[in-house]
Order: sequence, then structure tokens, then C-alpha cells
Amino acid sequence: MMRILDSLFRKKKEPRIESNNPELVQAMHEIASHDDPDNRKRLYEALLSPMLWVPVPEVPRELVAGAQVTEAPIQLQITGITDRNGIPITPAFTDPEALRNWDPNTPHLAIKARELFRFVMESNIQAIIINPYDPIRKMIRPGGRVTRDEIDLLAKGVIPSHAGPRGVQFRLKANDKIAISRPARPPSEAIEELLRSKAKSFPSVAELYVFQMATQGGIQSHRYRNQPERR
Repeated sequence: MMRILDSLFRKKKEPRIESNNPELVQAMHEIASHDDPDNRKRLYEALLSPMLWVPVPEVPRELVAGAQVTEAPIQLQITGITDRNGIPITPAFTDPEALRNWDPNTPHLAIKARELFRFVMESNIQAIIINPYDPIRKMIRPGGRVTRDEIDLLAKGVIPSHAGPRGVQFRLKANDKIAISRPARPPSEAIEELLRSKAKSFPSVAELYVFQMATQGGIQSHRYRNQPERR
């Protein structure tokens, strides 16, 4: 059993971890000061590689609190809470001090950011809140919210080219292949009826189409396309 665990968690060498993720912290600071495409791209790039400190309900018995670098899938429970709007979220931190500023007693692990993103996509969590803090304490690190649409792309190593309230966009690379088909899970009748009723207010729209697009990297999305009326 111990050989299996040793192989799974690769503990032959202690992982070297940046103590406070300076590039990520700086990128979040710049976004807070000026949110533009260049700063947002730097933020996404900084989110792809770091370790993040994550509160967990309980540290697995075979692990120790701290950093775990894995090269194989692991089972992990992440802490889910709801924000003031009732949206399921989970906290993550750039360093142990930022985590203690939120809760000094919570069990936690440090894991690769992309591994965390994959865990989130297997849950109902809708956002990751980076560096939240207890209101009775002062904020010591900049923070922010990473939405589920952004998490979906980052989990696959893709940097969004644009993020907005209606979703995110990304650019296909040269020679990337895509598949377009009918949605495996079509929208509900209520959504389709809402789309039809809204489209009636635009005389130029003659028909609506809904389709599913998937890239060779596994990124899937639904698209709604209108067919302008020919005059």
C-alpha cells in the first residue's frame, strides 16, 4: 500500500513552492487598478501555473497539510460555500498567510491551480474567490473572482481572449479542428420559447439556430445563431 501511495504522490523530492505567488498577486493588483485586455491576459497566464492554498473539510489521512504535487488524479473534497446571492463558490489563496487572514484554523492543502480548476468543473461550484478575508481583519492581498466559464477554459490550459457577463471567448489556434453538431443536451423548452419571443422584436431575424461546437481539446459550448431575413 505504501508503495502505491509513494508512486501516486511522488514524494521523493519536496516540491519547491513560491511562498506568495508574486506574479499572480501583481496581476490581480494591476487588474484592480486597470482592467484591460493586456492586464487580463497576464492574469490568466499567471493563473495557469501556480500552487494555490485550498481549504478542505478534512485533510486525507494519507496526506499531510501543505503542498501535494501529483501526477495522477486524486480524490479531494473542496470547501463549498455560498455568496450573498446564494451562488456556490469556493475560496482559494495565493499563500498561507492570506489563508490564515481568512481562517487561521481551517484544514488546507496546496495544489496546482489547474488541478483545482478540474475539481471545480466536476462540482456545482460556480466561481473561485481568490484571497477572501475575514471582515474583522484588514485585506493583505488583492483578490478576485474567477467564473466557471473562465475556470472551464483554464482547466484545459486555454487563455480566454475576452470575459464578460454573458460568457467568455477564446481564440482557436492555427490548424485547430472543430466539430459542429446538434446539442447533446438541448436547451429547455422555456429557454427556446424565450429566444423565439425575443427574436420577434427584431424584424431582421427570420430564423434561429442552436448548435454545439467542440474543439479537439475538448472545449464545448452552445451557440445561438440568427439567420437575417433577406430583403
